[in-house]
Amino acid sequence: MRRLEGRGIVRGAMLCMDHARLGFNISAFVRLRTKPSHKRSLGETARAIPQVIEMHSVTGDDCMVARVVARSVGELAEILQRLTVMADSSTSVLLETIIPLRNPIRLMRPPPRASVRAPERVRA
Repeated sequence: MRRLEGRGIVRGAMLCMDHARLGFNISAFVRLRTKPSHKRSLGETARAIPQVIEMHSVTGDDCMVARVVARSVGELAEILQRLTVMADSSTSVLLETIIPLRNPIRLMRPPPRASVRAPERVRA
């Protein structure tokens, strides 16, 4: 692990939290569109909201995508209200996670199974 960190491949370790068990039963992806001059302040606003657990700058019609968790629809509405002071938004509430966050490269492969044949019985 230290060698991978030394090479910059591993940048740290993170616990995978079950947000729903912590009371954050709503998870949403919020696509944000703003003027280039507002991107920095939008990022700062998002950093100040703990329920914004992830945010990315993207290409296409939107300029940023945020992942937000909330305890209720009301809390989600309050978060969206804070984010949309300087941006237009489109929100998708997460229904189900089909593929959770994963590494595209297997770091350790299981050893190949040795084929062990059962001894044959001799019939008399």
